[in-house]
Amino acid sequence: MAPADGDATSPDDQYDGIDPGIEAGTTAYWKARARQWEKRCRQAEREKTELIAELLKLRDVRKAEPSHAAARRAAVLGGDVYPGTGEPPRAR
Repeated sequence: MAPADGDATSPDDQYDGIDPGIEAGTTAYWKARARQWEKRCRQAEREKTELIAELLKLRDVRKAEPSHAAARRAAVLGGDVYPGTGEPPRAR
């Protein structure tokens, strides 16, 4: 179901993981929403930490043994080149 004009979320997304018995706009609803965002932020931090660890590991691999795929992946994760193109970002 597509959201109506001016409506940021559809009715299906409104209770995204929140007990449907909690009325939208109440303090309990916003507390549940805040807990939900805290959980998402912690998940994003874990993923970021894992990606940094992978980047560091790929850089170590690149230093130890030249491998085109590992070097390309490290360059993309490091922001040195665009994914799929192999070209560096252009200055604005």
